[in-house]
Amino acid sequence: MAGGRVPSAQAAPQEAFWAWFVQNTDFLKQYDTNREPVLDEIGRRLHEVHEGLTFEIGQASDGVFDFIISADGIQEVFPEVVRLTKAAPRIEGWRIISFRPRAVDGGKQKLEYGGLTLSYSDLRYRSEDQGEKLGLTLFVRGLSEENETTLRVAAYLLLDTALGEYDVETRIGSIDLAPLPEDAETSELTPFKDLAAEVD
Repeated sequence: MAGGRVPSAQAAPQEAFWAWFVQNTDFLKQYDTNREPVLDEIGRRLHEVHEGLTFEIGQASDGVFDFIISADGIQEVFPEVVRLTKAAPRIEGWRIISFRPRAVDGGKQKLEYGGLTLSYSDLRYRSEDQGEKLGLTLFVRGLSEENETTLRVAAYLLLDTALGEYDVETRIGSIDLAPLPEDAETSELTPFKDLAAEVD
């Protein structure tokens, strides 16, 4: 019998994905100019590994391409992210990252979602000890019954940028929303930009 490691059935889809990735790095670098074909193909290949996996791709300021593998906030899919990331070979010019990381620019974060704009300065919070997790009430500027669904999604996205996907799911418990009071600047509510320090 020939020597060498025989991949397990569980390892096979991860290894197949990375074999395809390595063979197609030039194609993948076209994510900006040939966007739809590239992103669709990556998504299709990832779903062959596990249907819950998602991704982000981009080029960092140091010229290295970042490929972020995400569970899209679904904790049950976290082990699949870890398995796929651990199976990744070293790929020159690429950085393979598990889970959406924290943003590096802190309080400068701002996003547009559903026609609304929300930034760190529009949020304050109150925390509550929930054992191993931290319960949060997020106070959102301009929150109303009409826009609550949209602003809830936007607030959750900002929470991901502040803490990173992994910490949001493993360190944060309940999350409630409330309108930001007019006296927020003088109240005992904590600025959203300070949340990461409290979680750490």
